[in-house]
Amino acid sequence: MTRHAALSTKPGHRALAAAATFTLLVAVTGCTSRTLVIRSTPPGASVTMDGKLLGETPLETPFTWYGTRDFLLIKRGPSLDEFAVDPTIDRHAYRLHQLVELKRPISQTPGVDLFSDLLFPGDIEDRRELDFVLEPVPLPEDLPAAERDASTRALLDRADAARKEEREPDPLIVPVR
Repeated sequence: MTRHAALSTKPGHRALAAAATFTLLVAVTGCTSRTLVIRSTPPGASVTMDGKLLGETPLETPFTWYGTRDFLLIKRGPSLDEFAVDPTIDRHAYRLHQLVELKRPISQTPGVDLFSDLLFPGDIEDRRELDFVLEPVPLPEDLPAAERDASTRALLDRADAARKEEREPDPLIVPVR
């Protein structure tokens, strides 16, 4: 008896063996999970990544794609009611706009990812922690007088232009009488 004689020659048995092998390979394959952990100083800032609102810091969110991501973090200052209750609280709003490069790990390089995602039996976790320090938005009284006056003048000029535009009828619109 040859060593291959033990294998069944029936076509159904070979197909069953192939299906069982395939099922076993799929059952033991791993996967890659990607998570961003985002924190900010001060905490409680709303986070937007690539134009999509994610929530308030601190937060964890899954991500799919590597590359340059566009982050915008904003923490609003207190309302007038909150400030009236406690005038010692920080009145500043905070803001930060930053591009962050999420580099692909070796396990996710094309070709290697076939092994790590399909044939590696364990799970791979790619966890990225991002800490942002937000910058305070200056309050009007914090600006130098010349800058404050220039921004006030610019605001008044825009208001005058809007009023003038509102008074002049649009030549393309014919009034209905």
